[in-house]
Parts: sequence; C-alpha cells; structure tokens
Amino acid sequence: LREAVRRGLRADAVLFAIVAEGYASQEPPRTADVTRLVEEALRTLGEGALSLSLLHALLKAHARERSPQPSAVAHVLDLARRCALKRTVLTVCLATELLCNAGLSKEAVAHMNEARAEGIPPNESVWNILINAHARCRCVRTRGFCTCDPCGCASPDAALRLLRQMQAQGLSPDAVTFNTLLQTFVHADRLSDALSLCESVILLADSSEKGAPEMLSAAAMEILLRALLRPFVRAAGAAEGCCALAGQGGAGGAGVAPDHAQVARVVELMKLGGVRPSSSARAMLLACHLSHLSHLSSKGSTDAATFGAALGCVDAQLRQPLLREEGGRGRGVLCS
Repeated sequence: LREAVRRGLRADAVLFAIVAEGYASQEPPRTADVTRLVEEALRTLGEGALSLSLLHALLKAHARERSPQPSAVAHVLDLARRCALKRTVLTVCLATELLCNAGLSKEAVAHMNEARAEGIPPNESVWNILINAHARCRCVRTRGFCTCDPCGCASPDAALRLLRQMQAQGLSPDAVTFNTLLQTFVHADRLSDALSLCESVILLADSSEKGAPEMLSAAAMEILLRALLRPFVRAAGAAEGCCALAGQGGAGGAGVAPDHAQVARVVELMKLGGVRPSSSARAMLLACHLSHLSHLSSKGSTDAATFGAALGCVDAQLRQPLLREEGGRGRGVLCS
C-alpha cells in the first residue's frame, strides 16, 4: 500500500480494505493496525468513500481478540451510519460473533432482532454463531485454559431453543449447526444425549432433503470419539485429544478406558448413517479399542472370550485400508 502511494497511485477504499483484512486475519489479530488504517482512510478518502469491507475487517479483528470489546460493535455501526453505509448480513454475522465471543449472547440476539427489524433477515451463519455461543468455553476465550470439568459455560438446552427458533424462521440446520450442537452436549458432559441426537438425525433422514450422510459427517464422529477418549487421555497425562496422546508416545492410562458400549454406538451410527470415517476417526477408534484392551489387561481377571473380542476389534481397525494408506496419523496412534 505504501509503495503504491509512493509511486503516485491513489489508494482507494478497496486497497485499504485488503490490507486491513490481512491485519485482521493475523494470529493474534493486529487490531490496532486495522484501527489505524480506518482512521487513515477517513482522512485520505473522506467518509463518503469508505467501504463496508474495511469496517468488516475492523469487526473481524475485534471479534478475534482474546478479550473482545463489545463497545466496538456500536462504534463500527455508528461509523457506518456516518459514512452512509448500510449493514448487510455479513455485518450482522461479524457483530454477532464479536458479542458472542465477549460472552454477551443475549445482546447478540438483540442485535440480530434489530437487524431483522431493519429488513436484514438472519441467515444460517448468524444462527450457527448464536448456537455456537452456547457450546464454547468462555474460560478458554478469556484465560486461555479451562479448569471446569464438565464445562459450566456450555448450555445445550439454550442451544436447542435457538435451533427451534431458527427452524421457525424457515431455515434448515446444516452440518455446521449439527456439529455445534454436538459440541454443546459434549462440553456439558452429556455424551449420552449427544449420541441420542445423532440417532434422531438418522431416524429423520428419510423425511429430510439433506439426508443423514450430509448432516451426520465424519467430523461429528470425531467430536464423539474425542469425548470418549478424554478420560483415557487425561490418565495418560496428555494435554488433549488423540493427536496429543500420539505425539507424546505415552502408553495411555492403564485401567482407564472409554465406555465400550458408547464406542459401539458410535460405530453403529457410522454404519446406519453411511458415514465414511476419516483417517483421524479411524485412528481414534483404534485408540478406543486399544485403551479397552489395556483396561481389560490391567484387571487381570477378564475371561478369554471378552479379551478375544476386544483383540478382534483392534485387529479389525488395523486392517482398515484407510489407516494403512494414510500412514502418517495412523502410525502415530499405533506407536501410542
């Protein structure tokens, strides 16, 4: 941008917006630089030539901050009014996300309703953001870690109420909506309800235009499997998830294993829903079966038939072509 200006080219609103988007996409976002660019654009171009994309970059930067400042929403909307810019659905999405990230889900709903009154009906993305607000852990957002177990921030019942409101508006939930709901139940330590939710999707698949395979994805299975592996991983001293376990090369938590009946329900869900598991899902399934085998071994009094059945589950996973062909992730879990 500086070089373009130095060579005599006029920096227009598009150029400012492109650079601002770059700053907003950094990790962490360079919010101060985006703010400086907005101020410079106002001085250089004037209020009448500012673009909505530039203001969107400012909202995005604030939304991605660890501790978002909700006052930024009012500031950006006021600036848009001064520049005679009308907010769009994308504006509503970004503002809603900022408010939700700040832990202000009620204010986010109020903002959505205000936009609707102005003739901007919320789309699926806006509703997904609102539902996700009840799935995420605010401890992680503000402190960088979570000490609550189960997560006290998650609210599955509130998320379900939002889903019903979304459907009442004539909008259909998609795979993102469904996975977000699953995360809400998992974070609240209601894994049985999460499994029941998956089963209900399969039951309703015949009457749905999208069908189970699109709604019930490999990503959904990974969410469930990670939740099942959590006690085992904690016992192994890993930070989180199957990949962390594989990376540390630990032997796992002997004597601790995922609920074998729930693992079987996940496998059955894949079959009924026609879901082709990803290499990560297969690796996590293998870890579930290995931890079950380890648990049986630690008990020392398991009958041969039960132990043989568990060994058969491990053998079946080892023979899966996907795990063998995409060797990188598979080998990591096999080492564990």
